[in-house]
Parts: sequence; structure tokens; C-alpha cells
Amino acid sequence: MAIDADAIRAEVEQRKRRAIELKVPNLVTDLYRDLFRNYPEWAREHPDRLPNLISDLEHPTKSIVAFTFKRQKYSFFWKEESSETISHNEDSDTFRMRGSLILRVNEKRVFEITLRGERYIDIGGSLPIASETWKLVNIHSFVEGPWVEDLRELGELGRHYLQMVFAKMRNEPAKLETLKKRFGIE
Repeated sequence: MAIDADAIRAEVEQRKRRAIELKVPNLVTDLYRDLFRNYPEWAREHPDRLPNLISDLEHPTKSIVAFTFKRQKYSFFWKEESSETISHNEDSDTFRMRGSLILRVNEKRVFEITLRGERYIDIGGSLPIASETWKLVNIHSFVEGPWVEDLRELGELGRHYLQMVFAKMRNEPAKLETLKKRFGIE
């Protein structure tokens, strides 16, 4: 059986376009960045605030998070390839990073991308403020399947959960009392 290199490369490009059409790079990046990257810390510090969205949390570190959702095992792997400080002063730092994000479903690699990003941290105010921007560099793997829709659902549930948690944290009585005192509110 002869291997048709041109046909393989054409199919790879078609699958990359399909991943972008389905917005899979944004979906996977946002889920990892906004929900799962911090999940290990939340599990240790605030287990009462964790959503009941997933089960069987495994390997909770900053770079590996595995869990079960809808009876499927999902694993996110983040591998930072480079990081550099591009600006530093007494009030803020800006870092440039590059890394790979891999998603496995039931131990099968279904998606892998390389990302380039910047993280800005402002430490000059009363509370640190951080922001990040990420850009897709390349798609290295995409095997379409029901996992795409499952992660969309999980993303919606996660966004709803985060809004509730942040609202609850923002309205904690102790925090409100502190604000009242600081601003002379009776």
C-alpha cells in the first residue's frame, strides 16, 4: 500500500480548519485556563466551593489535571516550553510564555496545540490584578468526536459556577463589613 503524502497533508489541513471552525482551540484553552488550571488549588483551599461538575479528580497539579465527566476520562496536560520576563517595575510584571496544551479522552490524545501568551500582573494597587492573552501558534492533533460537545457543555456549566462563586465571594459579610469601614459607610 503506497502512502500518498499529499493526500495525508491535505487531510491534516482540513482537520485543522475543522478544529478552528468548531472553535476547539478557544474551547480547550478557556476551559484549562479559567477552570482546570486552578482546580487543584481550589480543591486544597476551598473544597466546599468546588462544583459538582466532575468526579474522580486525579493528578491535581498546575500542569496535569485528570477527571471524569459523563463517564469519560479527560486529562489536560500543560507543558511550558519557555517563559521570560519582558518588563518589570515596582508596580507590575509582564511575562511572555509559550507552551503546549494536550487533551486526552480515555487515554487517547484527541487534541494538541501550541500557544503563545502574555501575562500581566499589576501589584501596585490594593489587590493584585492579573490578565492574560493567548494566541494559537499551531494545531498538532485533532480527532473530532462527542468530546467536543461534552466540553462545550462543561464550559457552560463551569462559567455559570464561576459566576456564582465570585458573586458569593464578593458578597461575603466580612468583606462587605471591611468595605463599609474603609469607606465610612454606615
